[in-house]
Amino acid sequence: MFEVWEEHWPALEIFLAMRTQWRVIAGMSGAQHQGIDYTALYGHPKFARLDYDEQDKLLAQIQHIEVGALAAMNDNSLDDSEDQHRIACAIAARHEQQVDALLALSVAN
Repeated sequence: MFEVWEEHWPALEIFLAMRTQWRVIAGMSGAQHQGIDYTALYGHPKFARLDYDEQDKLLAQIQHIEVGALAAMNDNSLDDSEDQHRIACAIAARHEQQVDALLALSVAN
């Protein structure tokens, strides 16, 4: 059983709405999921009708979910891939920037 924090529900809903929009490469060794098709994501009504700042926030959360989903679908450990680690670090850094900006805004007001 898992728990989803209230502030993460919008990202999870959009992520689940994109469940059929994965880029997949099929070869002799099987299918390899590459990631969500972002063109489809940007055009999805639940995402497209949001303002830019909300899209930016949700994209970071969706990408964080995507990293875990890719590891599970491709049967990889999250720790095995340097690329996945780099992506997770970039997402965390972006989130930290957003938190710092919000804190600065609240102090200024």
